[in-house]
Amino acid sequence: MLDIAGLRVAYDDGPAIVRGVDLRLRAGETYGLVGESGCGKSTIAYAVERHLEGGGRITGGTIKVDGIDVETLSPGDLRRWRGSVVSLVQQNPTTALNPSMRIGSQLLEVFAGRPGRSADDRDAQIDTVLRRVRFQDPRRIRASWPHQLSGGQVQRVTIAMALLTRPKLLLLDEPTTGLDATIEAEVATLVKEIARDAGDMALLYISHNLGLIARVADRIGVMYAGQIVEEGTARAVLKTPAHPYTRSLLASLPGNPALRPGDRLHTIPGQVPRPEDLGGGCAFLPRCPSAKPGLCDTGVALTLCEAGGEGHVARCLRLGDLADQAFAPQAHSTPARDGSPAIVEIADLDRTFRSRSRFGGASETVVAANGVSFTIGQGEIVSLVGESGSGKSTIARILTGLDTADSGRALGFGVNLAQLPAGERAAALVSAIRIIFQNPDNTLNPAHRIGRILRRALKRGGRPSGADAVADLVRAVRLPSDAASRFPSDLSGGQRQRVAIARALAGRADLIIADEPVAALDVSVQAAIIELLRDVHAGQGSAILFISHDLDLVRHISDRVVVLYRGTVVEQGPAAAVFAAPHHPYTEVLLAAVHPPDPDHDAPEMPFADDSGAGPEPGLCPFVGRCHRSLPVCRHRPAPEQRLAGQHMIRCHIDFDHSPQNTPPQPRG
Repeated sequence: MLDIAGLRVAYDDGPAIVRGVDLRLRAGETYGLVGESGCGKSTIAYAVERHLEGGGRITGGTIKVDGIDVETLSPGDLRRWRGSVVSLVQQNPTTALNPSMRIGSQLLEVFAGRPGRSADDRDAQIDTVLRRVRFQDPRRIRASWPHQLSGGQVQRVTIAMALLTRPKLLLLDEPTTGLDATIEAEVATLVKEIARDAGDMALLYISHNLGLIARVADRIGVMYAGQIVEEGTARAVLKTPAHPYTRSLLASLPGNPALRPGDRLHTIPGQVPRPEDLGGGCAFLPRCPSAKPGLCDTGVALTLCEAGGEGHVARCLRLGDLADQAFAPQAHSTPARDGSPAIVEIADLDRTFRSRSRFGGASETVVAANGVSFTIGQGEIVSLVGESGSGKSTIARILTGLDTADSGRALGFGVNLAQLPAGERAAALVSAIRIIFQNPDNTLNPAHRIGRILRRALKRGGRPSGADAVADLVRAVRLPSDAASRFPSDLSGGQRQRVAIARALAGRADLIIADEPVAALDVSVQAAIIELLRDVHAGQGSAILFISHDLDLVRHISDRVVVLYRGTVVEQGPAAAVFAAPHHPYTEVLLAAVHPPDPDHDAPEMPFADDSGAGPEPGLCPFVGRCHRSLPVCRHRPAPEQRLAGQHMIRCHIDFDHSPQNTPPQPRG
């Protein structure tokens, strides 16, 4: 269905971004394309659609879809061909939908220029496709505006849009980046069902999430610096990786089974080379832990060689020497924190947002915090987990003074932080609590050099702000020595996030709030950022409030975990207890959504998020509409708080058997 041969793509007059890629995808097959940002994955997808922008052009090779050379299509044929033969699901679903049009009108636009169907036929097909992507009430979804849907629902709408014309080839470009683990699992399950039901549809799935690719892919191609460096069946590539780059990616995962509590994550030094810096030899050589002098540095052009059976190939001169090599985890020096006094005590925190609909109509009410209570100990790492809309970032904004609570307390540093806006806080308090946002691009001034950004942060923290102090910060976060003289646009995503961390360190903060700091970063960069945070934590003794939907990361970094659902704390306790024996059904759903990079992993079936729009009555368990273990009492009586061993707490009607066997829960009374 897709036949790419010797593909080369360049922008303007620059060097090739994609360098001689061969890729073949059969009808009914799902191919996973993985690798770090900048490797050329998305460029291949846009080249297949002939949708390269910014001076991009195909400089060599061919692309054939269903036997048709895409470069021979006229503009008119290309417009008809897109959608009917090839459809694309983009990384950010919100950019694919018009915020001023209802969902139904946007789905109808797909049929524009494709006559031959009556209005009733089009409506019936739209309803059928919406049900196929797990919407129980297509009429409600069609009548909705994009802003009224959750991130997972919007992504399912874009998938439905791509399926309406029954394409032969479906391209999915990072369709779950930044989504919650549960929503990501829903999308992955959905993609797998679509591939199975369609029978002859081919899917090219692009992602840097190896666990996600393990869920959906039949075969995998690993890209590095514009080339495929390893290819084979999902089982071969993930279970017996041959190329050092693939092995390094897998070793960088926080869910790596070789890791013990307290071990450091494996990190890949350096970054993907720029196209203009590439020579004729191995592009991975400067970062390769297995490079052999006199062999790998000779500049010999590498070709894909057999690395195993069933078409498993890799581009490496040391394939036969690496089979028994393994990455030995290093222990992390972590100070003991048992019995640490609390630096912040949060009690009965409430925050509700009310606003009118953007397009008129009834007011909308969102409960972001409902009686939230937990503590953060001195030098402790506490993680907030839960889906988008659970209230994690709202709590972070209250603690930093960017928002205030409706009621409740957040006692710390001698004040009630919940009622003290940032503009009314003393400079010392502002320096004591620093936040690292998810997207550094929105928090770094693009017109200022890095040195100026850090000098300003040092001044506001009451610290010396000379060149030496800036250089110390740059070294502390392991940025290049010349970073201070560069602009944010000159740095990679991982480097910009390091600048954001350096800015947080400028005041020697007692509490660092890390709000999804690695959600959109590559596996290797993510590992480096996490280990940097742990080093800062160990060196300065700062407490960290870590907000994430990546439960493997949470397990790796946390002392305690607080699980939120729609503003309510449904479970909290020591990380080891929560992950070893989760009790609340919502925690169970979150952990079930975690998929290791193992195609043989048997993921439990969990229900999709309820899209009926009917929430529970005030005071009742907010999870009751989705709960796979709900009891009759859950629908008419508030859930009680249960204290388990130590500091482990849940809020649920289920009476749990706390025996070592952790037998299934039984109803109370």
